Amino acid sequence: MTFFHAVVTERRMKSVIHRIQKSNREWVDDETSICAEAVSFFQDLFTEEGSRPSSEMLEIIPTILTEQDNMELTEVPSLNEVKKVIFSMDGDSAAGPDGFTGKFFTEAWEVVAEDVHRAIMSFFCGAMLPRSVTATAIVSLTKAQCPQDFTQCRLISLCNFVNKVFLIQVLRHFGFSELWIDMVWLLISNVWFSVIVNGLPHGFFKSTRGLRQGDQISPALFVIGAEILSQALNPLAGHCSFRPFKIPSSCPLVTHLAYADDERP
Repeated sequence: MTFFHAVVTERRMKSVIHRIQKSNREWVDDETSICAEAVSFFQDLFTEEGSRPSSEMLEIIPTILTEQDNMELTEVPSLNEVKKVIFSMDGDSAAGPDGFTGKFFTEAWEVVAEDVHRAIMSFFCGAMLPRSVTATAIVSLTKAQCPQDFTQCRLISLCNFVNKVFLIQVLRHFGFSELWIDMVWLLISNVWFSVIVNGLPHGFFKSTRGLRQGDQISPALFVIGAEILSQALNPLAGHCSFRPFKIPSSCPLVTHLAYADDERP
């Protein structure tokens, strides 16, 4: 036990940031300035720029959602459905800013069940989730023992850089109902971050860029957003100079392969 405690202590000591270089190349070494630079860096990183992707590609998206599909998506879940999701959570996953892990909800389900269900029902009726629910702490792990700036840190609890407004347009073209799109917007537009610096949280700012990793719905939204790229690549099969992947002749033509983090033509 003493050995593992020593290892953890050593790692914590190595992760402490003693000095950092600001964007103007000025070095700071006091705790207040280091924390202020961290908040400024990540706030700029997760702030959407003014430019938006072209909407011309939206025309290639087919409308595939039916009225029945939209009814099922927007149907208020029952208490049993909520319980099934709660109990499928990883009980040992990292706790959120409130300190509660999935294990808390399963162990105390008889006590918190009605409150959790009412909170979910209120969201399905259009209520905004409180910031205490949508807040996330950004943990930056230093790649080097003495990082020069925060670009040399590896992030935990971060976002990708999907344009949220463009994603909403994609959903609308696929045929998702306005009610479901509104619920998605309530989730992705209400994301707040604090930055953990030397073990303590600092700042509290709203993210206007990307989908937060860790949300159960984020992977599905990312795939839907990336589908527009797949649709754009499909016409490649009609080009005489295009060379597809080598597959058995009895199989359909493969124009591209989709991975978790990119697409390869």
